[in-house]
Amino acid sequence: MDEEKIELTGNPFVDAGLGVIGVLANIDEINQLTLGHLKSVHGDGSQIADWNSKFKSFTQLFTVNNSLCHPGLKRRGLNIAIYKSTLEAILTEINKSNIGSRCWACGTPSDFDFI
Repeated sequence: MDEEKIELTGNPFVDAGLGVIGVLANIDEINQLTLGHLKSVHGDGSQIADWNSKFKSFTQLFTVNNSLCHPGLKRRGLNIAIYKSTLEAILTEINKSNIGSRCWACGTPSDFDFI
């Protein structure tokens, strides 16, 4: 299952992220990107959480009311753990089901419920 190809979505934010993952995974062509590459780059999520917590653009896209940057969660030291577990849950659920309504970001049918 880790060799399943990850397709570009047409969403500029999602595709830019996939491009960054491709560079970090050291692949030559974006059409070589697989679920295994995503998992490899993700690791345990610590590095991604660290990087994203420092990017001003992260809060511009997601505001400060997200699990990573929310002041109340930061004060209690929960922000990194919640963010990492959210990324892990999304990564675990990728391609488990391809039925249901279409994803707003990529258009692929899925019954994944983010909530």
